[in-house]
Amino acid sequence: MGKSIRTTSNTQTTTSSTPATFKAGDSVLCPSLSNSPFVLINDPYGKRNNLALEFEGSYFYYDGNGYFVRASQNETDDFQPSLYQNTPANQQAINTLYSGNQSNQRKVIDTTKADDDEVILISSHDLSHIACDIQGAINVIDDTGYLLGLIHYRKRG
Repeated sequence: MGKSIRTTSNTQTTTSSTPATFKAGDSVLCPSLSNSPFVLINDPYGKRNNLALEFEGSYFYYDGNGYFVRASQNETDDFQPSLYQNTPANQQAINTLYSGNQSNQRKVIDTTKADDDEVILISSHDLSHIACDIQGAINVIDDTGYLLGLIHYRKRG
């Protein structure tokens, strides 16, 4: 059986399952900050064993695999890399994100009726947060009911 080629949109342009590794001096893209490339440097303060990039006067730290490392940590707790190799294909994909011309890539789910004259668009990310908030409220109400039940039956017994 031949080798399979991994093709996912969240990794570097590569034909193997090995994640990209980074070192000081590499030109990288960080779509969460900008669509412009950055050059990685070693920690300018010499206190961390991480790579850094400077953006708007602040340093952001990453491990050698491109994962973001918070200032309060020495290693990452991220699940996705934040850095990508500065290749023409990656630059084009990030420019598309920043241009807002993604309508041909979006799947629209329209559940409106013919007589609806107002529509609210909400991202799936926001919808997920709302669902989590509702679940949290349900848990609080359930716990409150349980507590009131305990208080009620304790006084009767």
